[in-house]
Amino acid sequence: ESGSKQKSAKTLFLPENWRQEICRCTECTKLFEELDIRFLLDNTDTVHHYESQAKKRKGQFEEGMEALSKMDRVQQVEAISMYNNMKTDLMEYLAKFAREGKVVKKDDIDNFFVEMKAGKRRKLDLPPPDSCK
Repeated sequence: ESGSKQKSAKTLFLPENWRQEICRCTECTKLFEELDIRFLLDNTDTVHHYESQAKKRKGQFEEGMEALSKMDRVQQVEAISMYNNMKTDLMEYLAKFAREGKVVKKDDIDNFFVEMKAGKRRKLDLPPPDSCK
């Protein structure tokens, strides 16, 4: 270290309604804006607020399970199978970047899904196997 102090995360517990005690004069408000800490004046910017908002919303898992529950068994199996195939393909695709030490960019992910859709179209264009009647 070249004379600089390392910062470490600390936990701070403040009394309830502490934000109401913060000075809101023009000079202090301007200082909060300059320091990019204006959020300290926002009474809704609390852990409790964010937790209650999260409880009101369904997560992706819940939405996915709800969508699956509206399908018949065959559709459920097909959807889960397609998901597992996509997951495997994506993990293999991302592993290439990890092996090469490359950063994955948005365009890389977009290209993955474009290729995935193209591959799906190719599969759909194939005739049914001989075992089908």
